Amino acid sequence: NNLIKQGKISLKGSSNGKTVFHDSCYLGRYNDIYTEPREILKAASQGTAPMEMERCGEESFCCGAGGGRMWMEELIGKRIYLERTQEALKTNPSTIAVSCPYCMTMFEDGIKDEKAQDNVKVKDIAEIVADAIELFGGHARADVLADHLQDSRRQAAGDAHFRDLVRRLDGYAHVSGGVIH
Repeated sequence: NNLIKQGKISLKGSSNGKTVFHDSCYLGRYNDIYTEPREILKAASQGTAPMEMERCGEESFCCGAGGGRMWMEELIGKRIYLERTQEALKTNPSTIAVSCPYCMTMFEDGIKDEKAQDNVKVKDIAEIVADAIELFGGHARADVLADHLQDSRRQAAGDAHFRDLVRRLDGYAHVSGGVIH
């Protein structure tokens, strides 16, 4: 979030459609991080804030994987992952945004069980940011990376290992003027 605010990562928007955000237990309850993921999603969606589920923020509901429940069979009542998936689907999203690999697994299973996989995708916030960077010709602000590469090139001009690393990096992206091409 800081790199976006500082303009070091420039997001031009994403094609994720209507996005609903799920607060993971690890990021939310345990680390008290609620605002930053929403700010990131808003920046990646050209200023459109993510939709909210009925239970969100500090009042959020687990995806069903917490406390080792991912590996347990629920024999009584409704399965937690299905309850949370249905809550997300009530918002009619194109994308369910998550910030935890366990949440991603549970929502992907729920989407399949609800037969919504053709209409709804589950994506990590990092994937949404990557999509927003790549949309406009693959150009992204990368002042820090560019400066670091140039400084490192000057400092290690004679180092064969470093030259090999730079050649490999250059094969993935060309950096000039603070922009990755």
